[in-house]
Amino acid sequence: MDKLRQEARTALKEDRNTLPQTLSSSGEVAQQARVQDVWADVSTFDHSTLENMNESLYAALQYFNGRLNSVPGGASRALATEETEAVQKLLEWASEAALPSVEFEPIFNDDPDIPDEVMKAQEGSRLKGYLATSLVAILATKSTLDHDITRSPRVIMALACYTSDADPWTTDKAMQNAKATLQLVGQDLPWKTIDEILKDKVRPLFKSSKNPSITSQGRKNFHPVPLSRFEGLSLDGSNNPWKNTDIYATRVLSWIAHQYRKYESSDMEAHFPLLVPVILALIDDSNTTFKAKGCDILKQILEIISDNSSKTLIRMNLVSVFEEAITPCLLSLPTITPEKRSLELLSSAYPTLISLFKAGYPIPSRDQIPANPALEETYMKNRNAYSRSVQKILRNNLISSFHHISSSTPASRETSASFPHPFLSTFLMHWIGVFIQELGFHAIMFLQEIVPVLYTTLSNPFGTAHPPLLTAAVSTTKQLILNAHARIYRWRGEILGGLTSCYLHVIDELDEKIQRDLKITAIALKYTLENSAEIAAAQGVSVADVEFIPKDTVEKEFQELIRADPRLEQLLMVEKDSLV
Repeated sequence: MDKLRQEARTALKEDRNTLPQTLSSSGEVAQQARVQDVWADVSTFDHSTLENMNESLYAALQYFNGRLNSVPGGASRALATEETEAVQKLLEWASEAALPSVEFEPIFNDDPDIPDEVMKAQEGSRLKGYLATSLVAILATKSTLDHDITRSPRVIMALACYTSDADPWTTDKAMQNAKATLQLVGQDLPWKTIDEILKDKVRPLFKSSKNPSITSQGRKNFHPVPLSRFEGLSLDGSNNPWKNTDIYATRVLSWIAHQYRKYESSDMEAHFPLLVPVILALIDDSNTTFKAKGCDILKQILEIISDNSSKTLIRMNLVSVFEEAITPCLLSLPTITPEKRSLELLSSAYPTLISLFKAGYPIPSRDQIPANPALEETYMKNRNAYSRSVQKILRNNLISSFHHISSSTPASRETSASFPHPFLSTFLMHWIGVFIQELGFHAIMFLQEIVPVLYTTLSNPFGTAHPPLLTAAVSTTKQLILNAHARIYRWRGEILGGLTSCYLHVIDELDEKIQRDLKITAIALKYTLENSAEIAAAQGVSVADVEFIPKDTVEKEFQELIRADPRLEQLLMVEKDSLV
C-alpha cells in the first residue's frame, strides 16, 4: 500500500480537479494486497488533517478500482470472512468521512466574511466528499456485503447528504455518486432504516431546541410557559450542533421528508411529533438560511399530509403554531435584511403558508357534496377559514411589504413610483397575483388596495429597466380582472390607464412578450366588462351582486382612448383569435 499511497499523494498535490481514474500501481497493489491490509493501513494512519484523509480515501479508492480492473471476478467475487469484516469497516469509515465538515459553517451566516484559509479548507472538504462517496459507491454496490450492511443508517445518511447541489459541500460528481448508489441500495429501503436515521442520528442533534408553543408530544401547548432568558444558551454554540458542526442535518431531514411518499401515511404521522420541534427550531432560528430550510422541509411534509387527507395537523392543533412561526419571516425585508437573503427566505415562506392553509383547512370538492350532504358544512367552514387566512397574509404582509420596499404611491403627480429592490418587488407582485387567485371572488374586497399598486407599477416610465416586474404586474392585473369581475367596472379607468401607459412605454422596446401579455389582459378586461352578468351566472354568483355597463358604452370608451393615441388600437382592438 505504501507505493499506492505515494502515488496518491503525488496526484493530489499536482491537480485536485483532474485526478486520474486509475493510478499506475493500482492493479499491481490490488493483486498483492488483501482487503484487510488496506484497512490496517487506513485505520493506523494519522487523519488529523484533510490532506491525510483525502490521501487515504484516494488510495483506498484506487485499490478497489485496480481490483475491479485486474482481479478475475473483480470486487464482486465472494469475500472471505476476514475480507468481509474489512470491507464493512472500510464502508463505515468512508461513510463517516463523507459527512460534510464544520468548514462550511461560515457560509450559512447572513453576511459571510470567509478567510482564504477557510475557503481552502472548504475546497479540500469538497474533494473529501467526492472521494468518500466514490469509495462508498464501490463498496456498497460492487462487494458481496449483506444488504443490511450496505443499507445501514450510517451509509444511507452519508449518501443523503449529497442529494442536492444547493448545498455548498456538494459537487456534481459527489451528487452523481450519491444518487446512483441510493437508487441501487435504497430500493425498497426498510422503514426501520428511515426510523433509525431520524431517531438515532438526526433528532439528537436538536435535543436542546425547546419551544414553549408545543408540548413534549409535539402538540400545541395551550398554556405555554416562556423559556427563561438564558435557558438553552451556550456561548460556544454547542447546543446547536445542527448549525455549527453537524451542518448536514437539514439536508438529511429534507431527504427523509422526500422518502415519506414511499411509505404508508401512518408512518409519516408516527414521525410527525418528532419533526415538529425540529422544524420549529429551524424556522425560529435567527439565520435566514436555516429559516428557509425549515420552511422547505415543512412544505414537503404538508404536501404529503394534503395528498393523503391526513388529519394529523388538525388533530394536533398545529396550524396556528406554524403560522405564528412563519409569519415573522415575512418581515425579513430590506434594508435590515439584504435583498438576496430576503428573497431566499420569502421564496420558501409564502409557498409554505399556502401549503399550511390547504393542509389545515382542507376544502372538499363540490362534486363530493351531492353524494355526501354532510360535507356541505365542512366545505363552508374550511373555505371561510382558508379565505380569512389568505386575506390576512395578503393585506398585512404582501401588500404592506410591497409598499415598504418601494415608493409605489408617488408623492405627487410630478414624481413616479420607484423600485429600489426590483427583484424583490417582482417577487411580491407575483405572489399578490397568486393570493388573488386563491381568494377567487373574495378578491373584490382588495380592489381599493391593489389597483393603485398595479397602476403605479404599470405606468412607471422607467419600468422597462426591469421587464420582469412589468410582466408580474400585467399577470396580477389579469388575475384581478378574472377574479374580482363583479366590481371591476368601478376601477376600469385606473386599470385601462395602467395598461395603456405600459403599452406605450414598451412598444418602442420591441418586447413582444410583454406586449402580448398586455393585449391578452386588455381582451380579458373588455370581455369582463361586456359580459359581467353572464360570467357571474356561470360562476354561481347572484346577478344582483354584479355591476355592469352596456356593451356599447365599453366600446365607446375604448374608441375614445384610441382617438387620443392611435397606437393604442393595436392594444385595445386586437381580436382574441389573433393571439392564439
